[in-house]
Amino acid sequence: MKKRICSIALILIFAACKKSEPIDTVVPDFENITTTAPAPSATTLTTAAIDGNIRSDGGYPITERGIVYHTSPDPTIANDRVPSGAGTGAFTSILTDLSEGIIYYARSYATNSAGTEYGNQISFSTLGKPPTVTDCDGNIYHLVAIGSQVWLAENLKTTKYRDCTPIPNAAYNIWSTLTTGARTSYNSTGVNAGTYGQLYNWYAVTNSHSLAPLGWHVPNDPDWITLINYLGGTSKAGGKLKEESSLNWESPNKGATNSSGFTGRPGGYLGSDYFRFTLPYNSPPGHGLNFLFSNLYRSGSWWSTDPPWFFSLTYSGSTIYKLFGDVTAGFSVRCLLNANLQVNIELKTTIASSITQTTAVSGGNITNSGLGPITARGVCYNTSPNPTKVNSIVPSGTGTGIFTTNITGLIPATTYYVRAYATNSGGTAYGKQIIFSTPSGGGGGGTVTDCDGNIYNTVTIGTQTWMVENLMTTKYRDCTPISNVTDNTAWGLLSTGAYVNYNNDATNATTYGRLYNWYAITDVRNIAPVGWHIPSDAEWATLSTYLGGDVIAGGKMKESGLTHWLSPNTGATNSSGFTGLPGGYRSSVNGTYGNIFNYAYLWSTTETSTFGALAKVLWSGNSDLGVLNSNKRLGLSVRCLKD
Repeated sequence: MKKRICSIALILIFAACKKSEPIDTVVPDFENITTTAPAPSATTLTTAAIDGNIRSDGGYPITERGIVYHTSPDPTIANDRVPSGAGTGAFTSILTDLSEGIIYYARSYATNSAGTEYGNQISFSTLGKPPTVTDCDGNIYHLVAIGSQVWLAENLKTTKYRDCTPIPNAAYNIWSTLTTGARTSYNSTGVNAGTYGQLYNWYAVTNSHSLAPLGWHVPNDPDWITLINYLGGTSKAGGKLKEESSLNWESPNKGATNSSGFTGRPGGYLGSDYFRFTLPYNSPPGHGLNFLFSNLYRSGSWWSTDPPWFFSLTYSGSTIYKLFGDVTAGFSVRCLLNANLQVNIELKTTIASSITQTTAVSGGNITNSGLGPITARGVCYNTSPNPTKVNSIVPSGTGTGIFTTNITGLIPATTYYVRAYATNSGGTAYGKQIIFSTPSGGGGGGTVTDCDGNIYNTVTIGTQTWMVENLMTTKYRDCTPISNVTDNTAWGLLSTGAYVNYNNDATNATTYGRLYNWYAITDVRNIAPVGWHIPSDAEWATLSTYLGGDVIAGGKMKESGLTHWLSPNTGATNSSGFTGLPGGYRSSVNGTYGNIFNYAYLWSTTETSTFGALAKVLWSGNSDLGVLNSNKRLGLSVRCLKD
């Protein structure tokens, strides 16, 4: 059927011929796709500018490229993405509608006819209140994403294990004899713990009560090596890890940039220099009877759980050193998020539906609670962008999962901005912002009626309001009849407006609407009801961009399930509420009908030539929103857009 339609009409350039592409193409190589983390100046509360570079197309043209991003690692095109044209070369994508103070992961992507490949992953944090974690003492720690890892951005200060069992505060002069967990502050002075954290022996680090907060652990050697390699190796990583300020480091603090955000501070150590550098890792405790505090301001040293390595930074260079330590010595501790967890609450905002002059339905879906249970959730909304909980809210219980909220008390003919929110012990996170407008007093409270008396539901998607059904009218706006031309030959010769029912069967119009030629949709008498119009190609593009781009917008527009669509109805979620239906077409050549249940063809008013105009395509076989150059005599479906 697809080959036949391609031969008799112009309407399947995008959809039906797509499968004839070469199958021996090569996906772009990972090594030829790079992603660059945004500079601090390129990140705001809700936006970030990320650079990518496609150096090779794998032998076949790149049809789409851009940045994918998410609040958990390894994002794909199934997550949020910002397309940035086609072809090879450098590009910049601007990510918008981000949440404040959130860690994001991003990758460049490139798509050709063989598939999609991704570049290296980078992470960044938006401005605003950053995510935090709290220990059993109530100490609050900021977090930093470095590569694929998330670290505490401060040295551990806790005086208790995870279960709130106290860690003994042992006098420094008995540390060398200890065989159980202990802690102290440098020089046994509490004020030092506030800036540099506590010092712990190896027994505390490996205690079965666990030193790290829930969901975290003290890093082992492979964890440290992953960090060091990401930062360019031992000779470079130290400078990138050290706090840049000379307030806490002694001069010259050579090479310090803190470009990683790790903010390493020189907490010194408790121990013996002799044993620190010369004893093998399996030496018994009790040798260094004269343990002393040393090197505050000059070095920072952090335990590994692999016995008993530690990693050290010094004021005199940009190298990070891996050294042997005495298990009875006291070093600083940094904690690392467990690999199977994520910092951020992961949630999405549900596109608004059932919009009337004063009410709307929205909600959200929380798929990950982050660092703790969700204690509050709901939606917040306002007439200004990026609403928060200080604006109007509709609470909706606790916990993860899908929730629905009824927003009431709205003002007619007003644009609203909505975000789902979720709160845990680390703070409140927000979903991506959605926008809808309430209808005016004449908007029918969410419906509109044509000259035949057909009633259409409406849905607001972003800044646009669309009909939810295909047009069914047999009359123009002034109630003048539109010609119903059923003869096949006569249809193919028309240059004036006309409509038909698919297969000349009026029962098809009830579900799929009627089919109109382009002359009908552009007739000066207007085919759309008062206050509505037929969209241009640019207006279709606005819809597609709001839904994430042509590659995924179709899935969000198609009615889900197989009641009206043929299998597989790939990617159909109807998350937009558009409820696209496959009304098929009528040929411009011989007046025959085809592709009902399989394709939706939707006119635009945009001309391409004397005989051609653009239309949009939805297909059961993919999630794309396609475009095709169509003969004006074709019979296609129509959706109307509010003025």
